[in-house]
Amino acid sequence: MSRLDRSEKSLPPDLRRLLTEADEAVAVLDRSTALRLLDRAWRRYPSHQTLIAPSYAAQLLAEGSDPRAAFDMSERAVDLAPSTNTTAVLIRALLALNDQDSAHAQFAIAVNRHAIADTDELALIATDLLSTQHPGWIGIRADLCLIGVQLFSEPPVTVMIDGATLDHDRIVFDVNGPYRTFAVQLQADEWSKAFTAHSEHRPLLGSGLRIPSDFGLESVTREEGHSIRGWVRFNWAPNYPMTLHITDEHGLRYTHRLSANTNTPPHSLVIHRAKTGLKGHRWQITVDSPAQGVCLLPGSPFLWPVAAKEGLTPAHSRASKGTPKRIPRAPSTIDVIVPVYDGLDETIACLRSVMATLPRHARLIVIDDATPNDALADYLDELAAHRAISLIRHTTNKGFVASVNAGLQLNPSHDAILLNADTQVFGDWLSRLQQAAYSDAAIGTVTPWSNQGSIASYPGVSDPTVTPHDAEYLDTLAAHTLRGQRVMIPVGVGFCLYIRRDCLEATGLLNEAVFGRGYGEETDFCMRARTRGYRHVLAADVYVYHIGSRSFGRKREALLARSQRLVNLRHPGFDQFIQQFEAKDPIAPCRRQLDEKRIALDPRPAVLLISHALQGGVERVVQTRATALQAQGFQVLILRPATAGNRRQVRLSVAGLQATDLLYQLPLEMARLLKLLKRRRLDHLEVHHFLNLDPHLMDALLALKTPVDVQIHDYAWLCPQITLIDHSGRYCEEKGLAACQRCVKKIGTEIGERLSVPALRQRSARWLARARAIRVPTRDTQTRFQTYFPSLSFQVEALGVSPTAAPQARRSHRPTVRVAVIGAIGAHKGYDVLLQCARDAAKRRLALEFVVVGFTQDDATLERTGRVFMTGRYQEGEALPLLRREDPDWVFLPSVWPET
Repeated sequence: MSRLDRSEKSLPPDLRRLLTEADEAVAVLDRSTALRLLDRAWRRYPSHQTLIAPSYAAQLLAEGSDPRAAFDMSERAVDLAPSTNTTAVLIRALLALNDQDSAHAQFAIAVNRHAIADTDELALIATDLLSTQHPGWIGIRADLCLIGVQLFSEPPVTVMIDGATLDHDRIVFDVNGPYRTFAVQLQADEWSKAFTAHSEHRPLLGSGLRIPSDFGLESVTREEGHSIRGWVRFNWAPNYPMTLHITDEHGLRYTHRLSANTNTPPHSLVIHRAKTGLKGHRWQITVDSPAQGVCLLPGSPFLWPVAAKEGLTPAHSRASKGTPKRIPRAPSTIDVIVPVYDGLDETIACLRSVMATLPRHARLIVIDDATPNDALADYLDELAAHRAISLIRHTTNKGFVASVNAGLQLNPSHDAILLNADTQVFGDWLSRLQQAAYSDAAIGTVTPWSNQGSIASYPGVSDPTVTPHDAEYLDTLAAHTLRGQRVMIPVGVGFCLYIRRDCLEATGLLNEAVFGRGYGEETDFCMRARTRGYRHVLAADVYVYHIGSRSFGRKREALLARSQRLVNLRHPGFDQFIQQFEAKDPIAPCRRQLDEKRIALDPRPAVLLISHALQGGVERVVQTRATALQAQGFQVLILRPATAGNRRQVRLSVAGLQATDLLYQLPLEMARLLKLLKRRRLDHLEVHHFLNLDPHLMDALLALKTPVDVQIHDYAWLCPQITLIDHSGRYCEEKGLAACQRCVKKIGTEIGERLSVPALRQRSARWLARARAIRVPTRDTQTRFQTYFPSLSFQVEALGVSPTAAPQARRSHRPTVRVAVIGAIGAHKGYDVLLQCARDAAKRRLALEFVVVGFTQDDATLERTGRVFMTGRYQEGEALPLLRREDPDWVFLPSVWPET
């Protein structure tokens, strides 16, 4: 990353300051300061981590302290914002981890994704990868020159283009120390081919590379007033100067040039309509490519509102008649329509699953939209020859919507199921969809569940961890648990969409003119069908596996932005319509039934952990316990308030299982929750906290015929303030019941209940008496609780924290004494004490500095003292490495209450 990258106006000023100071520290080889500043930036500005990661990872590697962390950071950055420099850092991390094979693989990916310059960091690191196995490397520069480096001891390389050996006279060699460099200026007819190089039959790194067909062109455009705004870049050559050509439907043309951007790509795009002189409403936008051709901008054509609303006038004979008054007779045949372009493995898996489950009254129609994959084309030909499919083949790529429409028009009397080529289906899925489609006269489309199904997703909004095997189990579960259940949804979802023929006749085909390349076409169809009286349902007893988001690769963002804009232009208020549906969430009861069934069918013994809804130490202990209990073979259920402060709704979750809809309204659904827990036959339950839990529910849970363990985390059992802090903000010194009652009267309670101190303690005594074991974290806590509950026994047990050797101070030659404060520092943790100390140190100019390993309730005020540095929030397991890095002389615990 260059310093110019960090001066972008969009960056927060504090982030620019941190990165600039880090650059200055690097320049004087002060790596410890650079790491400190970069780590602070990383933690404080997570939305900018792809910018920070390469420098941070590079400094970690330079210091040699944490190559695994450097790998994790650079891998994430490469995934989100790939570049040659970021990949170079990733490769260095892999080399530091002694993973040579993965380093080779990353280089091969990079030279297929990016142009490479002779002086790139990636080119420099590539020489460290050379070996007897790979005696050199190759890549292609942005000027379309094949370049490479070879060990000088090797005989000159042989270069092949699409398997044909290149004339040696075209290769220009040079000597650079122990290496031989070479270059080949490519010709126009060679740009789309594959390039390999070898020396004595040993391939050079990068062999087999191809220039991306559109040079990794990415863009997002939007309409703002009478202008088009957005961004555009060639990922293959991010700094390539871009020239856009805009042509309207009348043939008028306008050229718009963007200068080479020496800052961070992408290039900003602003086109004022009035300046173009164009009159039309449908603008095709192309970009001059590095190969002296043009590439179509993702999201093109850009449609102005007039063109976007094309085809909305009711033009079909059935439109005025509305939906049928009676359920029509189902057609004798159903067409399963699968458009295909690329993706050999997932397409084969999809078609095999359909063919294995296709009933006699259904046909499988595959539309080959001019696939570039020869193996896929051969596979389709073989299926067609055996009459396993009906094959429609396009000689040129027409786009997803045209392919679907071709299938829909093939048999004008058939119902149709639109099925993505990256799905898999199970059992009698088709019959269940058809039964849903004809369960009501007004149903136009039916959508099943999926792991990647937008509003029809289960178990989460989007769950890529679901496997085909998992999906098959979920389909069986849904078929038995939710048989015959349907839920009204605002629109169908296109990964698998059953369309009744009468709905199709009334609504018309998908709108190819507006949504030609895909995304949004099925939403538009469903919204048009709604205006004709048709409704859309979720078939809750069908589940379809969906890989999702593969078809359009990195262009998906542009196509999604385009479709969202067009759908809202065509159907004003659509976004609000969907938001209202999601707020009401009528599908939630079905998801909950599936969740409950999955819990009930789990063969493992179960443990219930009861806690609050807050983050912090209690939650960390609960998660640690859940992990330990899972390792022992238990299914772990966690019950907590759905949100902090709401005692009328609880959430039951399952450790290791994405189950998000087990919400229970209290007291209405308490019996249902208890029935599930009784059916589960708990091994035991653990009470970690009761904050914001309905006390009647707690009574019922503790009355279950199940052993109870209690883990004391704080003083909520005996103090309505939880922390033994009074109105002064300091420890109350526990001066007796009368003082406690005066405190509550003066400052209220933090336990979310109007409960007197005696009533709280009486209830706590009753609940604690139900426990077979009560654990406290320290002897001090044990002594205090024993005072209030003398008839009970409290055993001291650390909160799941294994003792660790204290970090050895490096005793650096700092001119100041460094004092560390650890954790999330609020008022009860001593924030005011720390602030007073920092101000005093600044006022008296003491050689004293504080570092908060964590964060505080007001970082900015502390930082203004000039004596406090904040590392920022950290993940579990990071505290000790951060403490070692900061190397404090002292650790200070400024807490104002008797910590547990």
